[in-house]
Amino acid sequence: MDTYLRLSAQESLLFQAQADRLLNRTEKSKVMELTTSWKEEGLQEGREQGRQEERLALVLRLLQRRCGSLAPAAEARVRSLSAPQLEDLAEALLEFSSRTDLERWLQACR
Repeated sequence: MDTYLRLSAQESLLFQAQADRLLNRTEKSKVMELTTSWKEEGLQEGREQGRQEERLALVLRLLQRRCGSLAPAAEARVRSLSAPQLEDLAEALLEFSSRTDLERWLQACR
């Protein structure tokens, strides 16, 4: 239901009451299975997004320590990297000694 229409708390209670009244036990079970699988998929996506954000924050902190303050364009480029690219950058930055090294890496990454 939430895929198509966001319900308020009151509307959600009304919907649940009507579903309880109109659906038999088997139908309710099937609906709950769908709802549960969608919820699990959403939770998994949220966890992955959280891990990506943590990786990004760590790489940005390491880059700042290694190279100093980043230019806004360089930071934006780092933020736009995919998960595998971000992991590659995390390894490569161990060899960086300046912002120029980061800029070269970002150019090569395109």
